[in-house]
Amino acid sequence: MAGLQWPSGPTAQDPQRLPARRWRTWEEDEGVEDAFKPLSPEQAQAWRRRHAVPWVRRVLLAQALLAVFALAVAAGLQALWVPQRVTLVVSVAWGGACAWLPTGLMAWGMAGGWRGWLRRAQAGGEPRQWLARWLLWEGVKVALTLVMLVAAPRVVPNVDWLGVLAGLVVVLKGYALAWWLPRPR
Repeated sequence: MAGLQWPSGPTAQDPQRLPARRWRTWEEDEGVEDAFKPLSPEQAQAWRRRHAVPWVRRVLLAQALLAVFALAVAAGLQALWVPQRVTLVVSVAWGGACAWLPTGLMAWGMAGGWRGWLRRAQAGGEPRQWLARWLLWEGVKVALTLVMLVAAPRVVPNVDWLGVLAGLVVVLKGYALAWWLPRPR
């Protein structure tokens, strides 16, 4: 440590060699007017259309479609390799269920249970309440997924873990697919 020295570089005495500053200081911002301009109602509506969030039901539908696709591929592969055993198909189905059922339960809980699910509850209320609700149901979703994965050997005879993983991953891609599905106007 005795031989280490600070690297030589630009100093305050030589302002020509100082690097360009990337951030303004707090004092420089005090005199600047805020550049915020509110949107008109038409502009706000156009922004909402461009940045629409996929509906929860669309995510669940996309995940269900991907689960059916994964089951069809697993059934085809199973028929080619070992037609007398159905462990691959059942394992893929269980992996898909490990993703789809907790997502559905979380969607149901976030909507406010049966009454909220049926009347399509609108986002309202205090943001802290929504954050707390989201954290609670996300925890329930993760816990249920883990419990289902741990229970796989008891539920699925001769579980094929590669099939469970494939079903889980394919169905989780439903979040991305929901963004690409055409939106009703």
